Amino acid sequence: MDWVIVQLSPDNISYGPAVFYWGDSDPSNNGSILPTHFPPENYNEVIPFSELYPGAGMSTGVVINVGGTYRYVLISAPSPCYEPAEVDAIQVLP
Repeated sequence: MDWVIVQLSPDNISYGPAVFYWGDSDPSNNGSILPTHFPPENYNEVIPFSELYPGAGMSTGVVINVGGTYRYVLISAPSPCYEPAEVDAIQVLP
């Protein structure tokens, strides 16, 4: 898991607090990642596939519960980060 911040916005102008933030040592915004992986939230933390959400036939995801309607997703890497955050896909689930 790279250090990564995910924020949401309805209008691409005002982004709320992070709905997911791996790298701030705050377990309240780590989605479905089990607490055995922090603190600290290490850069390039290895998370076993068995602990990730199944999607596209493989367990490769992290569930982030959000409420409301959002049109924009901002994905960024916190400073100081050694390389950009990488996200393969975003899937909206009911």
